[in-house]
Amino acid sequence: MRETHFPYKRFAIGDNVKASKVVVVSSNRTGEYNYRENENKWQRQGHVHDRIVIGKIVGIKRLFVGEINRSEWGKNQLKVKDIVIAWKIKQGMMNKPVYILNEDIEPTDEDVAIPTLYTKQPPWTKSQRDFLREEMRDHPRDKNGRWL
Repeated sequence: MRETHFPYKRFAIGDNVKASKVVVVSSNRTGEYNYRENENKWQRQGHVHDRIVIGKIVGIKRLFVGEINRSEWGKNQLKVKDIVIAWKIKQGMMNKPVYILNEDIEPTDEDVAIPTLYTKQPPWTKSQRDFLREEMRDHPRDKNGRWL
């Protein structure tokens, strides 16, 4: 699952891509609670799910996989066994990003527009902008030009 030489220059941020599989990293309990050693056995694993995704690249993420040692008194510790490097893709502005392996991603010509937030206020007209500009000219400012 791990690639030693990840092709970072294959895509740029903002490229439109299409993928067939998504990587999900989850923490799962691997054994029962050990009362004598006062620890839990957990494992952090990467799972690949079949799902078609069309979106924009917003970054790269390193996903750490290994064993998690949880204890009551100390901090949780992750013993890293493998690192999975994945592309971070967003399908929309309000959607969480998904992570996709390099072999499951391909460029697409479909234009993916991540929309802006919807506002109920209509855009300002030229006369409204001119009125507000004139109003603020007489408002007092400090020596750096900021309004007081």
